[in-house]
Amino acid sequence: MDDQTVLKVEIPVEDETVYRPETTKPGVNEQINRTKQQVSATAVNLWQSESRQKASRKLGRAVNAATVKTGLFIQQKVAEVATKGVRREATAIQSRVQETDWSAALRNSASSSLRWVSQRAAQWADRTAVNNPDEESTKN
Repeated sequence: MDDQTVLKVEIPVEDETVYRPETTKPGVNEQINRTKQQVSATAVNLWQSESRQKASRKLGRAVNAATVKTGLFIQQKVAEVATKGVRREATAIQSRVQETDWSAALRNSASSSLRWVSQRAAQWADRTAVNNPDEESTKN
């Protein structure tokens, strides 16, 4: 280690001055405050202006009109769908009525009605025969 020389670098410390912006002029803050107040007053005046109120009223009327038109459109579409459904159902019923074999239905109904009448007549005949046994013997 004797052969090696240690190299040492020293950087001298300089007196650094920190940059400081110039102090504001006394009138600048007042100007900023006045500008803020002017902007605020202008915004309030614009909000309270008649033209803004008219625009708001027009916009409200336009929204109401669009809502009414949309409601009517929806009503019409719902009515159309309901009407189509009713028409479809009526057509289906008509086709079922037309497909029904009415002659067979009437025959079946008539035959069952005649069977019922025949059964009732037989029951009535049996009751009357039991109640009047003398009439049968005199007829013979």
